[in-house]
Amino acid sequence: DSRFSFRTFNCETIPYEDASFDLVLANHVLFYCEDIDTASAEIARVLKPGGVFLCSTYGKEHMKEISQLVSSFDDRIVLSSTSLYDCFGKENGTDILAPHFSQITWSPRRSSFPSRPLRSLTARRTNSPTGISWGPLWPWAWSAR
Repeated sequence: DSRFSFRTFNCETIPYEDASFDLVLANHVLFYCEDIDTASAEIARVLKPGGVFLCSTYGKEHMKEISQLVSSFDDRIVLSSTSLYDCFGKENGTDILAPHFSQITWSPRRSSFPSRPLRSLTARRTNSPTGISWGPLWPWAWSAR
């Protein structure tokens, strides 16, 4: 579809001018960045005033039951040697985004799975007016303005 295009690049050096985008998506990406603060600053830089940054992440309870089950079967099996949520997760995302976004909230969202309510974090650009909250793309999601 010619209406859409994409590029791959390092999100710590985004190759676009200031205030280029209304929306930036980063689904399960920030915890892989070497410098999350620099990536957050770059994302804020390329967002238009009032633009939205939407990203998803894990929380420390993510797949807890699966990890416990596997560990009880054989404690030599490690599902992940890195706790990605320690890098950028539900519990620390607000503090990480705060230097670059002025309004950050974590709020529940409806889920099609009643036992797993969705949550999202909304953060807004420092110089933007108050706007609406955006729903998550994944079970744990942050959105930023």
